[in-house]
Amino acid sequence: PDNPLLAEKLREKIGWIAECLEKDYATLQELMQPFDITLGLPFEGFHGDNSEQDVLHSNSNTCTDASERRYMPILGRRRADNDENTSYDSAAQVITHIVRDWSACGSKIRLSLYGWCTDMLQKYALRRDNLPVLVPGSGLGRLAYEISGAGYPVEANDVSISMAAVAYQFLNGRVRKGTLHPFCFDFLVNEVDSGKRYDSITYPDIEVSIGSNR
Repeated sequence: PDNPLLAEKLREKIGWIAECLEKDYATLQELMQPFDITLGLPFEGFHGDNSEQDVLHSNSNTCTDASERRYMPILGRRRADNDENTSYDSAAQVITHIVRDWSACGSKIRLSLYGWCTDMLQKYALRRDNLPVLVPGSGLGRLAYEISGAGYPVEANDVSISMAAVAYQFLNGRVRKGTLHPFCFDFLVNEVDSGKRYDSITYPDIEVSIGSNR
């Protein structure tokens, strides 16, 4: 190469990024475990035979209709027309939601969004004993958790099985303290200098209390 020093620095940065991504991969493997409480309708590509090609975990005995299956799709599967990093089921999106919902870095946006929701509930929904609150598109479940903490029975759902799988771990207190590197995926986001690309965040920011409202 024309500039050996530049080439060495580039190799060093690539090595750092690779190390961060390897650590994040191991973290997501730990968080995204099959779980048996999701009742879902067949998804695109589902063959209906509960084969390993379709499911990691199934329990069709409790289904009331033959077209329904309890399933946990194989992790990492996605539709071909979805971009790897922008798909709502992608690893990048799961990490982004962990930062927002379960790290101190997301505290300001949670206060502005989730805080408003709980304030409005407390203002207008006075009955807390028998008034269930549905949280559609719940992501990783922090809003549902906060609403439950305010005393309301809550049911949360999400179209993404990846999000639901990780949310299940957080909401059931199964997540140990860990770190992620959310700024490795896009070189132009959250970057004051190139060194910031390797910054890590710690999760969860609280000790999850498992209550009777969830």
